[in-house]
Amino acid sequence: KNAAMRPQGTSSMGYPKKNFRLYTQKRDDTILYDANNKVVANKLYSFKNGAQPVNCWCMKADYAESSGTHNTGIARLWNNVLMGATLNGEYIFRTKAQKAALAAGYKYDVRTTVDGFPILMFYRLNANDPLVFIGKYNFNNDKSTPSVFGFENIPNFDNSKLQCWEILNNGNSLALFTSVDGFDDNWSEAFESRYPDTSNPDTSYLKAFCEWMATVSSANFTTEKWEHMDVYKMAAYYIYLMRFGAVDQTVKNAMFTTED
Repeated sequence: KNAAMRPQGTSSMGYPKKNFRLYTQKRDDTILYDANNKVVANKLYSFKNGAQPVNCWCMKADYAESSGTHNTGIARLWNNVLMGATLNGEYIFRTKAQKAALAAGYKYDVRTTVDGFPILMFYRLNANDPLVFIGKYNFNNDKSTPSVFGFENIPNFDNSKLQCWEILNNGNSLALFTSVDGFDDNWSEAFESRYPDTSNPDTSYLKAFCEWMATVSSANFTTEKWEHMDVYKMAAYYIYLMRFGAVDQTVKNAMFTTED
């Protein structure tokens, strides 16, 4: 009751059916109930067994692709692939946070991608009005819940150097890693600090990577990439993009992350 909501997304703002972001700790008067109608005092909700209790979720309309398979469905599939795939007996696609959580017996899921499931959404303006059907949505993790993705509060995991940047612009030379001209003044047109979520982030690591990418030769890239990238995860991401036709994500919507 009395939860805060706002529309979510960029291109989806132009669709007739909007995405929503739901918050349970934005307002002092919000009351959160569990599935047994008991009040949850800390206002953190776990939407399925093993999911981390958090204070924010995304209700995704998937208006442009209504089956949901190219959003939540693929995200769930790909998370399972990355968690389970091995090379020479090693789980090379698991993040350091995921490995630390498993080693510590952490009881919650630590993910590479969002989790979610289909729901039907209705609304009414007043308590006694008839319900009006909005549509089929997916009830998803939101990208702004860092613990879900292993960014913080994971036992025995040092996140002191962890950074995640969302890449914003398919037409920006910084976002395309082809130039570093004007980086200090214009980086925010190409990147947004996802974690730590701050308006004045430390861009030194990001700038160093951009400088290397913009200047490295094809010949040197062959060997130097191992010093700058987690190559196997990069390769997996490329396969994902090509296999599922995620053509809007090669730059925009990509999340560029370092754990160390």
